[in-house]
Amino acid sequence: MSERKNSGAVQTEVVKPEQVPQNGLDTPKFNNTLNSYEAISKRPFSVEAQKVLSQPIDPSEVLIKPDGIIYAPGYYFRKILLEAFKPGGWGLVKVRVMMEDNNLYFEGLLFVDGAFVATAIGEQKYIKNNRNQTYATALEGAKTDCLTRCCKDIGIAMELWNPVWVREWKKNHALMVWGQYKNDEPTYIWRRKDLPLEWPYKELDKQGKRIAAPKVYPFSSNGKPSNGNREQPTPPENGNGKGKKAPKGTPLDSKTESILTEMLGNYKKKLVAIYENEEDALKVISQTFRKNGLSSYKQVTHENMDNLVRTLHDKVAALESLKNNTGSVLNEN
Repeated sequence: MSERKNSGAVQTEVVKPEQVPQNGLDTPKFNNTLNSYEAISKRPFSVEAQKVLSQPIDPSEVLIKPDGIIYAPGYYFRKILLEAFKPGGWGLVKVRVMMEDNNLYFEGLLFVDGAFVATAIGEQKYIKNNRNQTYATALEGAKTDCLTRCCKDIGIAMELWNPVWVREWKKNHALMVWGQYKNDEPTYIWRRKDLPLEWPYKELDKQGKRIAAPKVYPFSSNGKPSNGNREQPTPPENGNGKGKKAPKGTPLDSKTESILTEMLGNYKKKLVAIYENEEDALKVISQTFRKNGLSSYKQVTHENMDNLVRTLHDKVAALESLKNNTGSVLNEN
């Protein structure tokens, strides 16, 4: 049986209580293994392993979250490690597992050929009374997230952290649809063009009703835009309810206008956090309006709202990635 020890606001999952150090952290005994720190960065991987690690990721392996964040599933990173170093040639050593609020954290060390190469902390949401997720499932998710972050240090799927590559992938292989998470307010949701949304997300039509068989397109393996690249959603109408496509220049109805206002407010908050001032945040939003041929909020219509939101979303995502990687966005605005 496992126990939990409290250390301030942090709860640490302890697998073997009799081995718990005084600090309450679940720290395995691998002192001899830690001697491998001495070999860190002293020799590169073999040429064959380097080729495997640095190979470009196949765009079809990439998935996208409803919020627009792209990623590769955990199996992809394990597949590359096994191909580069063979079974038994690599391992992820657990340092500790922690619980804080509803977040489960897995700190681990990645070893290759007995030598340390990377460390990271993976995370996973965990709600104790959630019938759809056990503790074991959440822990596996945190462990996989830790492994994914470690793999970034040895060059696997580096494209996923390249803002230019990310924007191009989303342009060619993803789109925003009008959808809903459970019973939340409908909003724009990202999905791959060849894959429908998965439960608990659902795609909605212009009347706000669930689409039983969403339209999907064949995946474009050659990197060119897939068929239907310009297919984008039109928000629900509050008019006659017949679901007809709004004519060119149709002003936003009150419901859609409130949704747009909320979305712009959220993007503004993100931009303020990025630039640490409101002036630059508003400048980015104004530039996005001008880029879409709009000079004021009143010019937003059912026909141009989607392009405006997608352009602003991609801009914010690129700035967040740039700041995370370089610590600065001074040259971006």
